[in-house]
Amino acid sequence: MDSMIMATNIILEKARERDASRKRIGDRYNELSKLSLQLLVKECGGQSNAAEIIACFYGNKKVQGTVCKALKGGGYQTRHELRMAIDFLSFKEHAAEIMRQVMSHLGNFPVYHDILKHQDRYVLYVDSIMVATVCHVVVINQDGKTETLRLVDVEVA
Repeated sequence: MDSMIMATNIILEKARERDASRKRIGDRYNELSKLSLQLLVKECGGQSNAAEIIACFYGNKKVQGTVCKALKGGGYQTRHELRMAIDFLSFKEHAAEIMRQVMSHLGNFPVYHDILKHQDRYVLYVDSIMVATVCHVVVINQDGKTETLRLVDVEVA
């Protein structure tokens, strides 16, 4: 029972951190949420596809009109449902695609802090990510700063 209470406390703390973050964003939160929803709907190929993704993923009825209404303002629930569905459904596909692209380009999959070359400088590998359909690597440069580079712009040192 103690481990269950501990897990609940951890989750509650994470929820409070998320709430504090949203409050720090302040008035811009509404603006950023609306922009996010517009981009998510565009990524889905339109309102009807976005509604279908939500409906299929959650097993609830979402119609294009609901997405249209959400785009006009206050669509927090629709945005949340859509971004969570996209994130969950694309994770496995992205992970496999990242590995395929990185191994194809570099010849192997780098390990944390492997040294790579970007133009005329060396960088330390941190992670690989997909941004839309383009594979990127997150690296630490010689100034100790983290940056994201297109995979095609780096090579094995």
